[in-house]
Amino acid sequence: MNSGVDNNKPSDRPKQGPVATGTGNLRRSSSGQGDAGGDVGLDAAYGLATPDDNRRLYKSWAASYDSDFIDRHQYVYHREVAAALIWVADGRSIEPILDVGCGTGVIGSALWEEGVRDIHGLDISPEMLAEAAARTASDGEAVYRSLVEADLTQALNVPSDRFGAIVSSGTFTHGHVGPEALNELIRIVRPGGVLCLGVNEQFYQASGFQRKLAGLADTGLLADCKVASARIYDDPPAGHEADTALAVTLVLPA
Repeated sequence: MNSGVDNNKPSDRPKQGPVATGTGNLRRSSSGQGDAGGDVGLDAAYGLATPDDNRRLYKSWAASYDSDFIDRHQYVYHREVAAALIWVADGRSIEPILDVGCGTGVIGSALWEEGVRDIHGLDISPEMLAEAAARTASDGEAVYRSLVEADLTQALNVPSDRFGAIVSSGTFTHGHVGPEALNELIRIVRPGGVLCLGVNEQFYQASGFQRKLAGLADTGLLADCKVASARIYDDPPAGHEADTALAVTLVLPA
């Protein structure tokens, strides 16, 4: 297991409907998407303490999230993580892919641009899922084949070995989800599959991510792990200029 930091940024590497609610079951989609003011929403997001806190914040932020936050601050984190996933896959099939904490679906769009088509999403917020459901590609096709409302702090009602890969940006951070969710995510990825998770770097250090990854490797659940730096913004929100992130790629044993 390689747990050192890879100095190559993911962006420098070569590239290659209806929403299910409440049950945690993935259902097929038949269609092709905080507080006002992105800075206020981000500070509130970092201070969340419970799943219900998350639901309340994103209920009020979902409709303006892309304009207030993604566009306003030139958010590039999702593209960095998508590029890291494609790089580690190295041409082998990794579909279907589950976007964990998919929000309004920006990482789904980034994967679509990389040629990925079998994309599914999961989020705790029904309002964010509604935004993701409305997200379409340039040809008008829905980016996500299915979407599900679920809480990552609980067991997921998803079959084992269901996905070839999991991707996530913006979910493993302050006030959201920690390394304790990794076992359940690994369970639903098939042998030889890949997880590419964006993790806030300060949160990675404080929440015991490295210790958790070492434990997973020691028990044979990981074949490889690489950690690389990832940009979050091109125009950071005030007070968040020093925020940094990592792209953590995990390869499961075949």
